[in-house]
Amino acid sequence: MKKVLFFNRGFFSISETFIYRQVMALEGVFDISLLAFRFENREQFALSTTRKFLVPARKSLPDRFLTAALRRMGFRYSFTRRIDRDVSRIISSAGIELIYAHYGWSALLIFPLAKRLNIPLIVSFHGKDASASLRKSGYREHLPELFGYCKAIVVSSEHMTDTLALSKWMQKVRVIRYGVDTNEFKPKGSISSDKVRLVHSGRVVPKKGVPDLMRVFCRLSKVYSDLELHILGEGSELGLCRQIAID
Repeated sequence: MKKVLFFNRGFFSISETFIYRQVMALEGVFDISLLAFRFENREQFALSTTRKFLVPARKSLPDRFLTAALRRMGFRYSFTRRIDRDVSRIISSAGIELIYAHYGWSALLIFPLAKRLNIPLIVSFHGKDASASLRKSGYREHLPELFGYCKAIVVSSEHMTDTLALSKWMQKVRVIRYGVDTNEFKPKGSISSDKVRLVHSGRVVPKKGVPDLMRVFCRLSKVYSDLELHILGEGSELGLCRQIAID
């Protein structure tokens, strides 16, 4: 059974159920280990056979000063020498044969180590790491070398191949779209209401387009009187959405 290491800065934030589902689906298919700076929500996201390793903390004052200095010099996407050595020991002792990094910044962080140990690397992009983060030159300029080394580059849409400028590495690109298990969202009992209720669940921030959704719904509701729209979430555009609802 192939030994695969999943690396991310953290596992599993409440909004990253897609990563949890991926690991769950691959348990039993691969011998999986997780490596991160932190593990959250352990009770909600339980795993039966997956091993968990913490990146050794930067405890000493010299370590912290060195990390801060490296970040100021533009080496944000690299471990300190001691952490690199400790993570290398973890990977070697676990016999890791493949590293799968979630998010571009996590891939950049572990890439030098994967290259030195000659371990294949796969990177999966999810959102901000293929959009807003690209405005940071220190991040953007390191990506071509990462793409050159990676065995596969996973994106969730063709649009990401454009924003990441992946035309040179298209043979490595795999478009895997996010999906929802609709069986988990069946109503309990019979539906007696004469209303069709639509629910949007997510952050109310510009990239999600919630105000646009509401404007379209307002137009539809003038034609179909049996529609209801419910918005679940918080964010910077919540006030705007409330104003649209009032108007």
